[in-house]
Amino acid sequence: MEALESLELFAKLVQQRLGRPLTGPERILFQGFWQGLKYDEISTQYNFNYAPDHIRKLGSQLTNLAALICEQPAKTVNKNVFRSALEPYLKQVQRGSNPADLGGWALQSHFFHLVRQAQRRDWYSPEDYLDFAHLLEQMSQFIKEASERDGGAYQEIVDRWQLVKNFSHVYEQHWEQREQILRWLLVAAKASGDRPIIAESYAELGLTRILRDPYTATAQSEAKFYLEEAQKLATHREVLFCIDLQIYQAMLSLAQGLSEDASTHLTRAKLFLGQQWPDSRVRDRCLSNIHYYEGECYFHIGQYKKADEQYKSARQYAKAIGWKRAEVAVNNWRAEIAIQFGNLEQADRLLNQGIVVVEQHQDWRSLALHQQSMGLLKQKQGDLKSAHHWATKAKDRFIALSMNAEAQEIQKLLQQLN
Repeated sequence: MEALESLELFAKLVQQRLGRPLTGPERILFQGFWQGLKYDEISTQYNFNYAPDHIRKLGSQLTNLAALICEQPAKTVNKNVFRSALEPYLKQVQRGSNPADLGGWALQSHFFHLVRQAQRRDWYSPEDYLDFAHLLEQMSQFIKEASERDGGAYQEIVDRWQLVKNFSHVYEQHWEQREQILRWLLVAAKASGDRPIIAESYAELGLTRILRDPYTATAQSEAKFYLEEAQKLATHREVLFCIDLQIYQAMLSLAQGLSEDASTHLTRAKLFLGQQWPDSRVRDRCLSNIHYYEGECYFHIGQYKKADEQYKSARQYAKAIGWKRAEVAVNNWRAEIAIQFGNLEQADRLLNQGIVVVEQHQDWRSLALHQQSMGLLKQKQGDLKSAHHWATKAKDRFIALSMNAEAQEIQKLLQQLN
């Protein structure tokens, strides 16, 4: 039996016999065990970012559940013999049932492609975006009805959050929903004593404030509070969480104009990354992020050559894992550096290539930043009419995306051009 086929049959049996659906983590672990994957391989393949001890606890609960459903002694079912223990029983059940009836709770299998996307945090397709928006709406509805639902509402929100949390680059139209979900998760996780989700909720609220409104004192203060609370809950066993948290703190420092503080956080991230790491894709993603923000540190203090070196490294690691969105973002910065050095042909090439790609993927935030850079380039080239055209397009898009600080900055260029 294929993994998804066996999963849906098992889910139907759990629903029939226990009156509940399989949770998202159970569905992920079922597929991983069925394929014979190790815990770290499951975490990587399905972007399953729980603490290792918590994953093992969930795995043990799943094998006990499988033993119960298949009417076997609990000690005879573990992750190493999971498929061989279950498959004969499921085949027997299948022969006595109608496959057309096996609908089950198909959320997790339907959105596995989103999990794979989240591993590299790349662009959505239009179809994926519809699924993403549907999930957010579904989560908001669960939260509204939470007081009338049983305890399963919390786990349902957690499961769906794991699917959508990494796609911060498409939240422009959904920031309020993201904050609503995270604030609800924080309260519910505290009530449940779910320490990993408490820490994650704090960290993601901090990131949300940085991304949504990075340059206002209120947002910076709130982000600082959330990230400090997350830091109190972080343990060195949760290496990936600690790395991401240091990167978020570096992003906040950069928004505050504190490049030296940002560099300190990135150095700490590299120290965490220096610990033994099981998966090269995850490592490359982290290194791409670290070098990217190190490049921004150098750029803001005018050390453009060092910035360019960092961006080249960021692009190298992004390219190794097929992270196209990161490559384009890096090239936008490299175009800005080329403008500073007077390498206008290189800047023109990088920006034109980037604009084609981000328009194709409807990445409006990146498009606005490219248009801003194009306005600066055209000004340097002496083509003031084109510079005004690109700067106006950038300003309109910044306003539409509520990127107010960027809109004010590009207004300064427009005033120079008038």
